[in-house]
Amino acid sequence: ERQVHYNRLQLCNADLDRLHAIWKRVPKHLQGDIGIVETYVRNLIKCDDSDSAEKVILRALKQAWHPVLVRAYGCLECHNASRQLSQAEKWLKAHPDDAQLFLCLGRLSARSQVWSKSRQYFESSYRIERSAEICAELGRLATSFGESEVAAAYFCESLLLSEDKLPDLALPLKIATDA
Repeated sequence: ERQVHYNRLQLCNADLDRLHAIWKRVPKHLQGDIGIVETYVRNLIKCDDSDSAEKVILRALKQAWHPVLVRAYGCLECHNASRQLSQAEKWLKAHPDDAQLFLCLGRLSARSQVWSKSRQYFESSYRIERSAEICAELGRLATSFGESEVAAAYFCESLLLSEDKLPDLALPLKIATDA
């Protein structure tokens, strides 16, 4: 039953009316399943219905903490980013070591144009859990600050973190240049 509803939500193809109709047919006991909720939220975002996605995320997070939904909350493009930021900052007391929460806070701070706070949150996320995504965010922010060397280092780390299947190779210690 779970798999059927999950698959139906997966196949909505950014049709908001169809998405809402499918969601209404999901039994109540499955509307709290994190995989189903995440799929529904992801589709709401694809359909540019951030307001509905926000309501679903907030309702689900009141029931149980799910970092994947917190990450999605940071990707919402709601009309009031500072209100979203205030909401997410309230979660910090209960979840001070959640890398996804700090990523979310960094994005919401950037959307609210609070750059120093954005950087602090991104760096907190980075210290907790290095990921390609957070390195890319730090690289993007460093680029906008004109810190090209710092940005390049973060982008390089992002690429290396995203590709974990590189074989071990011998590399030169220093590249000699021709005179």
